Amino acid sequence: MNQCVGAVENGSRRYGNTDVTQVTSIDRKRDGYKVKGRVVVRDGYGGRWGRGGYYDQGKFTCDIRYGRVQDIRFSGLR
Repeated sequence: MNQCVGAVENGSRRYGNTDVTQVTSIDRKRDGYKVKGRVVVRDGYGGRWGRGGYYDQGKFTCDIRYGRVQDIRFSGLR
């Protein structure tokens, strides 16, 4: 699970500052795990006086196979 959370937060900077807010499920598969959860994305600018800026919420799915993160998918992000 920690591998997926780290990969989602560090590897998804194209969306902005991404934070995993919740892990909703961890499914064991024959060759690894499938981790699902929720993310919040902020642009880091916050607009004038720290208000405003870009903010979005969505979901992620992360596949770990043979001990390594193989795939990360996002949904619900604009």
